[in-house]
This record gives sequence, structure tokens and C-alpha cells, in this order.
Amino acid sequence: GLLVILSRMALINQIGLALTINLPTESQALAFAFSEDQARYLLVAKNEQKLLALAQAHNLSLEAIGITKEAQEISYQAATISLKELKALNQKVLKDLFA
Repeated sequence: GLLVILSRMALINQIGLALTINLPTESQALAFAFSEDQARYLLVAKNEQKLLALAQAHNLSLEAIGITKEAQEISYQAATISLKELKALNQKVLKDLFA
């Protein structure tokens, strides 16, 4: 899902993310986080307006779901997790899974 790949991108690149997507229901939030869909792609752009114009010129649907930030954390609404904590949780899950 998108949240999984966003987390990986943040950890690998050591860059924070502020998610701005509106997910009004729990089922939508879970689908966003974990479902895999061959029709969705995640793009990172320095110039959002240029990317939006390019998508529109090719009749492609595009939605901004967040922005990168300097702080080493991922945030969504009032929830925040530091990249350090996220990495520790990821390592713990893998260790417990293969122990």
C-alpha cells in the first residue's frame, strides 16, 4: 500500500513526510495504507504545478497526498511518528517474525 511505500521512502532517504490526504473513514485509511493497486503510482516532484500540468495535458488523474519536510518524522493530522521510532518498530517486527 501507499503508506508502506511512503514509509520506506522516508526511511531510505531520511526525509520527513506530512500527509495531507483526506481519509474520512477507517476502511479508506486501511485501504490507503495497505492495499496494493496496479493503477496507482507514487511520484515525488520538485515542481508540483509542472507535474499537475503535465498530467492534465495527458488526461491523467493526479492527486497530491502530502509534502516532504525537514523534520525526521511522518505526520498525518494529529499523529506523528519519528523516523527513528519507525525504524525501531520495523526492525522489531522483523526480528520477532523470524525469531
